[in-house]
Amino acid sequence: MRKTIYLVAGLLLLPSFVLAAPSKCSISNLGACLTENFFEYLLSIILSGPLVPLLQFIGKLFTANISINLFHGIWNIVIYILSFFYIFFFLYSGYIFLTQSKDPIKRAHAKEMLQNTMLMMILINASFYIYKLILNLSSVLNKSIINMVKPTFFLLTADNYVNIGLQFLLSGVYGMTLLFTTIMLTIRYVVVSFGVVLLPIAIFLYFIPPLKGYGQFILHVLGIFIFIAFIDLLIILGCSMLLTISLFANFKIIVMITCFLLINYTLWLAIKFALKKSANGSMKDDLKQAAKYIALLV
Repeated sequence: MRKTIYLVAGLLLLPSFVLAAPSKCSISNLGACLTENFFEYLLSIILSGPLVPLLQFIGKLFTANISINLFHGIWNIVIYILSFFYIFFFLYSGYIFLTQSKDPIKRAHAKEMLQNTMLMMILINASFYIYKLILNLSSVLNKSIINMVKPTFFLLTADNYVNIGLQFLLSGVYGMTLLFTTIMLTIRYVVVSFGVVLLPIAIFLYFIPPLKGYGQFILHVLGIFIFIAFIDLLIILGCSMLLTISLFANFKIIVMITCFLLINYTLWLAIKFALKKSANGSMKDDLKQAAKYIALLV
């Protein structure tokens, strides 16, 4: 009777990984099957557990529809401020047409300014909706790629004994890599979400010849930060496909760490590009270009 009680208690205390053994388990391989499920249990509860919130947050940062409605009020203020310059440009173009109509060079510059002002007004006033459309397109592209990646690629799994050992050894490195990726993607999210305020300013600067370089710089930065996520997801997809090759199957965690290191590198290159371009601007050259442009119109 006592042996029966011990047996029943032992069965009740067995972890769920034993009771939920896969269908491939049988009497002939029961020992190996129980060992595999034991390590699967340890990896999923002890190691993968703390990483799941990070992985879920990374997935949302990649695929979430970035909300820009929060900045709609600031966007309206920027549009209102820029509208004062439209009047100045129209008045100045009209003045050149009236007083310098016999000079073909000045007349051509005045006509160009008038055309640029009209196009600028249309693009700036529609910039909020254009930006929202671009973000929705980016989100659709990102979701289409991430749906092609197996969810188990991101988790620590007991595929084989080599993987088990490496995952126990390198799980800390993997966690730190994911944490750094989260920080980099959060920076991208902030820049992209606030980009709706910067876009009308970039368009305005782009149509002012002496300031065109600054407008191009802002447009390039926003474009890179928006679509860098699509490139990163392609990297993840490629890394997940590498695991189907027997050469990499036993080193899954190394492939995952390498994958996220490449992602961090691409995000760092985007930030480096922004910092480098902003530091390379020469105020002296900009003043020279402005003086030449004003001289042609006066």
